[in-house]
Amino acid sequence: MKKNSILTIFFISSLLVFVSPQETFGQGDISIRPANPDPNQPFSTSWFIYEKVNPGEIIKDQVKLINLEERPLKVKIWPADGTTTADGAYSVKPEEESKKIGLWITLAQKIVELNPREEKIIDFILKVPE
Repeated sequence: MKKNSILTIFFISSLLVFVSPQETFGQGDISIRPANPDPNQPFSTSWFIYEKVNPGEIIKDQVKLINLEERPLKVKIWPADGTTTADGAYSVKPEEESKKIGLWITLAQKIVELNPREEKIIDFILKVPE
């Protein structure tokens, strides 16, 4: 990556952090979005967008998880690489296959328990590779 190049990292309920409704954690309806959207960037309420990022730069940010259910939920979150399916749809790779941008991100916690309708903010660090 060239110095002062533009890096846009976006996330629509998954690229950065993916919520897993695994059997051990149960099924549930969760919303996940940037916790600190930029009012000058209309898409930043749904995506993380970082522009003019330098190699080696460290970005500290937060993601908001919202339990949309009327019951408590326990969810697993992780950084995930995006991919395109055979039919051209956007998807994310499983945790064990996220070997690119997924490795740039460190989450403050990976297991989150949410009460009914509760919102929680999770810190993360994104380290742009050299």
